[in-house]
Amino acid sequence: MKIENVHIRGRFKNLENFQFDFGTKSMETVLLGLNATGKSNFMEAIVIIFRDLDLERIPLVQKQTESFEYYIRYSCRNRDIEVEYTTKGGYKFIIDGGKLRSKSQFFKNKNEYLPSHVFVYYSGLSERLKSLYADHKILQFKKMMSSEMKYDDFNEMPRIFLVEPIHASFALIAFYLFDEREKQTIDFLKKELNIVDFGSALFMLKQPNWSKSRKGKDQFWNTDGLVRRFIEDLWNFSIAPMFYKETVRGSLNKRETLQRLFLYLKDKEAIRAFVDIKYKNKITLFNALCSLHYSELVEDQDVRIKVVKENIKGELAMGELSEGEKQLVTVLGLLKFTKDDEALILLDEPDTHLNCNS
Repeated sequence: MKIENVHIRGRFKNLENFQFDFGTKSMETVLLGLNATGKSNFMEAIVIIFRDLDLERIPLVQKQTESFEYYIRYSCRNRDIEVEYTTKGGYKFIIDGGKLRSKSQFFKNKNEYLPSHVFVYYSGLSERLKSLYADHKILQFKKMMSSEMKYDDFNEMPRIFLVEPIHASFALIAFYLFDEREKQTIDFLKKELNIVDFGSALFMLKQPNWSKSRKGKDQFWNTDGLVRRFIEDLWNFSIAPMFYKETVRGSLNKRETLQRLFLYLKDKEAIRAFVDIKYKNKITLFNALCSLHYSELVEDQDVRIKVVKENIKGELAMGELSEGEKQLVTVLGLLKFTKDDEALILLDEPDTHLNCNS
């Protein structure tokens, strides 16, 4: 997938009548510029374009009085695709030089016309990007909570995917549990980061807010579908699973009781015992791990992964890795999960914590 030209018409944040030609010679584009010149805003605009095309709706921009109008041209699956949106004319689609009769014709075949995935990475916490991803996250949560879905229904990741710090731990687990198929990645981790194996994992689940209003007592907080099946697997293969009540400070400094479930898997073989039976590839396993995050059962600090490093006695927690090491694992995981030629990868400041030796 290759973007060739984008024209943001009108105004989007500090971009006004902004046009950018990516060219056709290279599949990679690097944007360099001073702070506050609009690089991140331009990336957000691209996310909005593909997000709302996938959701089959007009572009929605929060806290902006002016309408978001644009033109984009890109190549995807050997097709030349042009999309234009104006408030007066709505959507206009041109495929290989021919105009489609209606927008429904485009949306009906969107899997053919849109990139398979749009992966977004920002080196740090970005509430702006989280808000752009919110609708897809909700859709994925509902899908993962459906009792009608099967494991094979999770062979792909959502079309719009925001890469967050917790995904570095999930990627490491997926790599080392499918190590025979991931030899190149394993060799890279050993050479660049001295990581030679996956050690242990502690999942500190907490009761999500959405479950507190549901009636009936349930030890897994009324989860269902893939979410519940994965928790049950972790429960069955963990050492001495433990429920725990924790008092925390909530809003307005009010004390709240937090229900937690600690699930500890002592080594790689403990997870592999059920992974080999139920998960065909690293994507389905990665999605199962992500189901805990989508359902608000865990945050980044609630998953404690330990790795084995060369020349270091014992296991080392992921949290003890340098920011550069964690960033490299996160970006590597992103790239390895996006081998599809029709994926669009947007990296905002991916080298923030990476140091190069001269």
